[in-house]
Amino acid sequence: MKRNTYIFVTVLVMLGITRMAVRIIDATVGIDDDVLLLAVFLAVMNLILAWISRKLYRIIDKGAEQK
Repeated sequence: MKRNTYIFVTVLVMLGITRMAVRIIDATVGIDDDVLLLAVFLAVMNLILAWISRKLYRIIDKGAEQK
């Protein structure tokens, strides 16, 4: 998979997961007064997703080179 395509797919996945997380958090606890806490949570969550995506890309890229 080309790198640009992989980055595009990663961003789409991050947007989808972020949207679901905001909806779940809003439905369970509400985010009226804790917007800063929500922003920090989402930033950490997206950093973790980006790290996982980077590790997966390295694994996928190594597998493609061996073929």
